[in-house]
Amino acid sequence: MNKKYLKVRYKLLILLVLVSASMSVSADCAYNYRYQDNGDGTASNLQYGLMWQRCSVGQLFLSGGACNMVGQTQYNWGEALQQAEMLNASGGFAGFTDWRVPNRNELASLYEGGCLNDELFRSTFSGDYWSSTPVLNNTGLPLTGVSKAWYGRSFGERTENHYVRLVRTVIITP
Repeated sequence: MNKKYLKVRYKLLILLVLVSASMSVSADCAYNYRYQDNGDGTASNLQYGLMWQRCSVGQLFLSGGACNMVGQTQYNWGEALQQAEMLNASGGFAGFTDWRVPNRNELASLYEGGCLNDELFRSTFSGDYWSSTPVLNNTGLPLTGVSKAWYGRSFGERTENHYVRLVRTVIITP
């Protein structure tokens, strides 16, 4: 092999090692400092201005930070959206009545750095969570004849059952 080829391979190998190292740092949940425990079953993301319910829909927040099963835990997309409407209509949660299913980007921010804050969201189900984002065609309209929506990092039929965690927008003051 010629020297130029070996140099390129060596540089690629070093790049791969550096990328791998940075990925393992992000798996360390370095972004967890951005969350504030509000002491009422919610946690706020201090960077994005989002307040999350610490428990998934179908769970009850317990003192000490754990969540207890109290009902159905997986919903189809329409039912997921209704959960937020029903919660808000019945008086809300933690003093707020503007809860909603997060959009695709908001849901992704919950897992920023490739992991979830295990301290604040320790009773999270391992599985996919619905977003409120429908799958759109290239003109920005919902796909006709196909009813799909985003969950986790993928999308599927709105009739599939997945978990739900509700969010609301907040203004973070320094």
